Order: sequence, then C-alpha cells, then structure tokens
Amino acid sequence: MDQKILAEGAARFNADLSSLRLIGGFSNNVFESNRNNEKVILKFYPSSKYKKDTIMAELDWINYLFRSGVNVTAPLYSNKNKRLEVIQLENEEACYVLAFEKAKGTLINTSDDETWNNDIFNKLGQTLGRVHFLARDYQPLDHTIKHQQMKRMIHIRNEPSVFAVAFFIPTA
Repeated sequence: MDQKILAEGAARFNADLSSLRLIGGFSNNVFESNRNNEKVILKFYPSSKYKKDTIMAELDWINYLFRSGVNVTAPLYSNKNKRLEVIQLENEEACYVLAFEKAKGTLINTSDDETWNNDIFNKLGQTLGRVHFLARDYQPLDHTIKHQQMKRMIHIRNEPSVFAVAFFIPTA
C-alpha cells in the first residue's frame, strides 16, 4: 500500500502513523495503530477492488448490530465526523478508509481443549442466533442503501468480503 495513502488515512482518523503496522486482510489492507492510547484497526479499500455502496451497506449492518446490543467492534469516526473517508487518487481512483476499535481479548486456540470446547460453541451459537434473529427485521438507517445491496451482502459475490465482523464472546 502506498505510504502517502497510509499517512492520509491515519491522519484522518487521528491514528499514530509511526505505530501503523500491517496485520493482514484479503488485500493486505488491514492495519493496526494507536489512537489516544487505544489500539485501533484501519482498513483501506481501493476502489478498483471494492465498491463504496457495498462498504456503506456493510457498515450500516455493523452499526445496526452494535445498536442492537450484539458485541461487535464499533466503527470509529474520523476527525471530520465521518465513518467512511474517501481519499481521491490519480486517474479517478479512490481509496476508502474505515477505522474500528480493536476487539478486546485473545484469539481462541483451536488446538486447546480448555478454550475450544462446548461452552464456546454454545456462546458462539447464541451470538450467531441473535444475529440471524436481528437480520429478519433489519432496515438500513441510511435510506440510500438499496435492498439489492443488502441481498448482495448475504450472498456470495465476486468481490472480496469487506468486513470480517469481530464478535466479543464472553468466556467467563
């Protein structure tokens, strides 16, 4: 990813550029950084691979889950009070930038029977059941999001998935 784009994206979300480090993503587009002494996740989406409408639809869905009490990582606002920042590039391309709080906790080691067990499966099932229940009545807050965009989110599509939603599953 171009350093100028990374610097601009970090600046728009008040993230510390010197602490920015690549942590993965389908297109090597997910970075961790610090913001006000908190860990944040910055995601950069080139318009050549991702559609703005799809990102907005999925962002609205995550906001709905958050407002409905599902333990998902909350999207953060930029210094311009936007959840989605658009960095204009040359040749009419753009890069979309989002920031999220970093999920608290640790990854579950699937080789460890102490944590990868029936209890975690039950909690995961309860969480996913809640998500499916909420999906039945979901209406986008952003009325510009079309029903077709929401259907596209649910079905397999030709573009990479935009979000991997991080659920907080209580372990105690």
